[in-house]
Amino acid sequence: MQEVFDTIKQVAPTRATVLITGESGTGKELVAQALHALSGRPKPKFVTVHCAALSPQLLESELFGHEKGAFTGASERRIGRFEQANGGTLFLDEIGEIDSTTQVKLLRVLGEERAFERVGGNTPIKVDVRLVAATNRDLSRMVAEGKFREDLFFRLSVVPIHMPPLRDRREDIPLLVQAFLKQFAEGKRQAVSRAHGRCDAGGPALFVERKRARVADRDRARRGAGHRPEDHAARSPGGCPPRRGRARAGVRGLPAPRVPLTRGEHFNLHVTEERLILRRPRGNRW
Repeated sequence: MQEVFDTIKQVAPTRATVLITGESGTGKELVAQALHALSGRPKPKFVTVHCAALSPQLLESELFGHEKGAFTGASERRIGRFEQANGGTLFLDEIGEIDSTTQVKLLRVLGEERAFERVGGNTPIKVDVRLVAATNRDLSRMVAEGKFREDLFFRLSVVPIHMPPLRDRREDIPLLVQAFLKQFAEGKRQAVSRAHGRCDAGGPALFVERKRARVADRDRARRGAGHRPEDHAARSPGGCPPRRGRARAGVRGLPAPRVPLTRGEHFNLHVTEERLILRRPRGNRW
């Protein structure tokens, strides 16, 4: 990720077109926002278009605008997103979904003239727009298959930035957990210092190992609960031990014992799980 951060800092002040690739949910739009924030362009001039959500006809009008009477229902002139983003940044999400006609028009805007015409118009309109595109598809493969224009691909990928998935950067997990906990705590007005300590101690590898150990403990307790002689004698016709009172089921039919908290102690799921696993249930010899 440090390489991504360095590329953003170097490219942001320029006019170079950026193509952000990566799987869904890897933060491609956040990269686009960072590029705009560090570009020195006006902050309100960050315009986003989700190409996959619009049909080819609507997408062309959305990007370039249209003149009055250009098509049925066009009762007045409409300014497109390129004009709205003039002087700022236009972010085209899922650029791999645009049709061939829109690709041709987009190719002209990315040329030296930086000009286009509205739908139904013939007057060239010049704009100063920094274009940032993103996709979760393999555009190079689409070019080889004839589904995407090669010249447009090269103009879009002047500066390519690839966002790796979280599974390839597990060292970021503690940082993300801290950020989410902080965001949650601000809304709930709760302290998260103890949770931060759990994430910081030992890093992601130890965090995963602790989780696996807790799962193994629960599995051993569950298997042990199903093979005690006392349980075979007291099983119900359905094969499960009878419930006791109104207590909620804990380990596969066993009542979950109440784990009291000490004075001044806050509820902690990790501590509670360990107490439930290690505590000897009443009335059982194990």
